[in-house]
Order: sequence, then C-alpha cells, then structure tokens
Amino acid sequence: MAEKTERLRDAFAALDRGDTGAFAALFRPDAQWRGVAGRGYNGETPL
Repeated sequence: MAEKTERLRDAFAALDRGDTGAFAALFRPDAQWRGVAGRGYNGETPL
C-alpha cells in the first residue's frame, strides 16, 4: 500500500510541475476517458 501511495504522491507532484508522464503511467494503456455528459470543453461528452 505504501508503494501505491508514494506513486500517487509522486505523480501528482509531477503533474503540479506540468509533467503528465507519471500521472498517465498510472492508467492502463487501453484505458478510455468516459467523461460526464455535457462536461467537455465545448459542452459535448468527450470520448
């Protein structure tokens, strides 16, 4: 559990610095964004 917590902490710290790589690495390669309907930047559901 401590390893997962540390990975999350490091990923969010990197994200705060503008580095998305460590955060993206937390997700499976085949993961898909399933946004909330009407919450995309243009009001549409992002896919």
